[in-house]
Amino acid sequence: MITQNVCDSFSRLTAEMDKVVIGYASVKRLSIASMLADQHVLLEGLPGTAKSLFVEVFQRSVKNSKSVRVQMTADVKPMDLVGVKVWNPGMAAFVTEEGPLSGKNFVLIDEINRAPGKTLSSVLSSMQERRIYISGQEIVLPDPYFVMATQNPVEQEGVYPLPEAAVDRFAMKLVVPYASAADEELILANEALDSRDPQDVVKQVISIEEVIELRQLIKKGVYVSPAAMQYIVALVRATRPGLEEHAAIVKADSKFNNLIEVGSSVRGQLSIRGLARVLAAIKGRAFVTPEDIQEVVLPTLRHRVALTFEATANGTKSDSVIEKIVENVKFSKDTDQYAPKAA
Repeated sequence: MITQNVCDSFSRLTAEMDKVVIGYASVKRLSIASMLADQHVLLEGLPGTAKSLFVEVFQRSVKNSKSVRVQMTADVKPMDLVGVKVWNPGMAAFVTEEGPLSGKNFVLIDEINRAPGKTLSSVLSSMQERRIYISGQEIVLPDPYFVMATQNPVEQEGVYPLPEAAVDRFAMKLVVPYASAADEELILANEALDSRDPQDVVKQVISIEEVIELRQLIKKGVYVSPAAMQYIVALVRATRPGLEEHAAIVKADSKFNNLIEVGSSVRGQLSIRGLARVLAAIKGRAFVTPEDIQEVVLPTLRHRVALTFEATANGTKSDSVIEKIVENVKFSKDTDQYAPKAA
């Protein structure tokens, strides 16, 4: 019953997204999984790959929700996002003017790497703590509070590289490539894109209340076995130089030596567990398997693994390093190890 509800909701959401955003099945699938796992997403892609449109379509498909789009520039200040207290002469008192982050369920941060440090900190605080502060006044953000941010990987002017602590707040970094030739032909034939507001064709097919309910059902109803958790821990620990799990990878392939400067934090493990649990439910299964874990390892770790200067200078990418880890970390192939034991 639990998995059927998740499958139905997933199918309805993707069907509405497909009306406007053609292709990108993996991006849609993992973004929905992130929402149901109560985590945030960073989308990276070149201009014109429909990143912002995708997020707007996603937001539009969830009813009873409030959303906002924030365009980051170098002069955006924290008060522009969280709000400020201003003097009201008529009341002879300071009153709170809440910013665009307040009261929203979906937040699109466009070009997040253009935000200066103090402004970025206010966004990160809202993501982690689900609350904001205006002159010491605490404002609790609604549930769910889901941030999707975009960035352009090749833009150089007026951008600030996101620090490790910032990207670690995102459960996943999804790379949005150009669409395939077949999908681009379908894009040209899609009449909805001739409209100034193509997202208007999207129907609201799931409510905020359903999102909260599904999230709780998945947490309670999808089993993560000790074997699955051991596999998650082994994968993340293999990204950390100095640990025996990492040394085992180097022993298997000497080219792997001195590639990683800093590995993933425990947040990486929590993200993998939460996302794998949702994917299992989407597939109609009430327990997590190694395949679920492997599907989310790359997007959850690619932004959490910092390479050495030598590796970067040689053109090594974090994706290839993580793929090598997945190839070499051993796990139990006995399916009985992952299914819940009969009572």
